[in-house]
Amino acid sequence: MVARVFILLITVGLLTGCMAPQPALTPKGDVSHVILVRLYTNDAPSREKLIATSKSFVGKIPGLLLVTAGQPLPSNRPFVQSDFDLGIYMLFDSPASLANYNSHPLHKQAVQDILKPLAKEVRVYDFTHE
Repeated sequence: MVARVFILLITVGLLTGCMAPQPALTPKGDVSHVILVRLYTNDAPSREKLIATSKSFVGKIPGLLLVTAGQPLPSNRPFVQSDFDLGIYMLFDSPASLANYNSHPLHKQAVQDILKPLAKEVRVYDFTHE
């Protein structure tokens, strides 16, 4: 999906001229929520359960715009960390929506019933778009 958006942006840039302003992929003020998970057992059923649960939140938790997930991309670059089993990316429309997500009953239940039993370590990174 990201590749399609990138190709679309390049095409628009070529068609409208080099000096034309490029549209932002995400509006200023959106919030990215990145979750990196190390699983007790790094197997397909564990990953699929976390991915399906995370994706099921879209349309049910207000302000959550997008969820995507996958395994780390192998790299030989020394500064790239790939010491996790699953990465989950969520896009929210505002910091308030992220705050509401953290206290939403669906999220709290998923943390207790799915994430905690499967994950031995979870790292979370949040940032706003400028």
